[in-house]
Amino acid sequence: MMAKARGKMDGRAIGIALKEVLCEELVAFYKTLHQDPDKAPHELVVADINFYFMNSDVLDMLGYRATAINNGDWEKVNEINKKLTDLCQAEKPKLQRPLGAFVTFNDERSYNDMEA
Repeated sequence: MMAKARGKMDGRAIGIALKEVLCEELVAFYKTLHQDPDKAPHELVVADINFYFMNSDVLDMLGYRATAINNGDWEKVNEINKKLTDLCQAEKPKLQRPLGAFVTFNDERSYNDMEA
């Protein structure tokens, strides 16, 4: 799916292209579930897709940095900023790869049909 998204980037961010590809895949899958000629398929509308990543270390460090800022400990802020930069550079591929997605549908029927 990532390769398909890379092919659709056209100067856009990979995340936007990946959302588009995932949406297309969900609609195609939905159509395969409803091939009964007597039952008109409901139009599946994906309202939004949000990805989640393996970034708990980054989030933890941002929390520590916020505490240091609130305490006015600027040496600690600089130290955390350096660690954060090092971590992001060292772990960039891991941090950029989505682990999964939260998909929000436009209506309850779409959600129920996809859940079944």
